[in-house]
Amino acid sequence: MNKIISEKELFEAARTTIQKKNADYTAKSEDIFKNFSSSTAFGVQPVNGLQMRMMDKFQRICAMALNGKLEVSESAIDSCEDLVNYSVLMYCIILQESSIFPPMTLYDLLNIHNGITGSISISDSDILVAKSASVAGNAVICLVQECIKAIVSFNIGNFEGDEKLEKAKQLCEFIVEKIATIARII
Repeated sequence: MNKIISEKELFEAARTTIQKKNADYTAKSEDIFKNFSSSTAFGVQPVNGLQMRMMDKFQRICAMALNGKLEVSESAIDSCEDLVNYSVLMYCIILQESSIFPPMTLYDLLNIHNGITGSISISDSDILVAKSASVAGNAVICLVQECIKAIVSFNIGNFEGDEKLEKAKQLCEFIVEKIATIARII
């Protein structure tokens, strides 16, 4: 099992990770979504590509919850960091595609990251509620299932304009909150 960390520690680590990975994956290109945009070469829209990456991370967290360990050195907390970042990235890509933002910079991305994560606080009672709401006795699995259900039911094509942006932000906040709770439990 991992050392229990607070949501503040998780979000700070996630921000550091997103900065480093942005440099690694985009070769410091001005297009901060370059690696996600490349999914279009396979006919996959960037948001859908991110959702697929999120599903991989959710599967790792479920494996950790069920097996008590992971075979690869990346920890479940690392997967939580990635999920926080993927959620924020998904929201930012939707924002940029809406033409509200000019091409987004890393600075813009980090400001949005701070805005989303800065509003989330997980209390000990939230953890107890998550654990007691678990039908199968595994709160982590239940929280992951809630996230997956939310992602699957979010069909970006069903929304336009401000409603699309608001739904995307709500989804991002929902997932980030659940991931912060998972990070405290796992």
